[in-house]
Amino acid sequence: MTFSRTDWPQIRREAIVFLATLFVGTCGILASHHLYQAAAGSLATAQGNRQNVQSTLTNLETERAELIASLGPYQELVSRSIIGDEQRLQWRETLETEKQRSSLDQLSYNLSARQPWTADTEAPSPGLFKRHRSTMGLKIEFQRETALVEFLENIVKKGHALAIVRGCEIARSGAPDQEGAVRLAAECLIDWATIQRITPADGAPPP
Repeated sequence: MTFSRTDWPQIRREAIVFLATLFVGTCGILASHHLYQAAAGSLATAQGNRQNVQSTLTNLETERAELIASLGPYQELVSRSIIGDEQRLQWRETLETEKQRSSLDQLSYNLSARQPWTADTEAPSPGLFKRHRSTMGLKIEFQRETALVEFLENIVKKGHALAIVRGCEIARSGAPDQEGAVRLAAECLIDWATIQRITPADGAPPP
C-alpha cells in the first residue's frame, strides 16, 4: 500500500492522534520508571532504618542481660559486707562464734587501723571503688590440727569482709597432758579487706 502527498490531509488527524498517544505513553513510562526508582530508594532507606533500630534493640537487650547478670555477684558482695563500711563488731562476734564451734582452747587477737590496700598502685579515678584492709593478728591454742583449718575456713566464709589468711606459724605449746594429747599454738595474720565507693568527700570530682 502506497501513500502520496494528496493522501496527507486525509490521514493527518489520525497521525496527530497517534503521535500524541505515543508521547503521552512515553511520558507515562518515564514517570513510572522515576516513581519506581524513588519507591525503591525509599524502601532501601526504610529497610536500613529498620536494621538500625533492630541492631539498637539487640544491643540494649544485651546490655540489659549483662546488667542483670552483674547484679547477682554485686548483691552478694554487699550482703557479705565486702562492699561497704567495715563491720568490726561483726568480725569479733564471728571470731567468738567460730572459736566455740571449732573447739579452740584459747583465742586472742589484735586489729590494726584501716589502711589503703597496698595492691592499689593506680591513682583513684572518679566513680570507681577504693580498697582498704585491716590486719588482724591471731593467737590460737588448740589440740586438733583440723580445728585450726575449720576455724579459718569458717572465718573466710562468714567474716563480713573479704578475709584473706596471709599465713600461720604453728608450734607445740607445753608438754602433753596426762592423756598424751599435744597442745598446739598458732600465730596467724588475716587481712580483712573491704571496698568503698569513691565520693566527692574523698576529694574526687562527682561522676
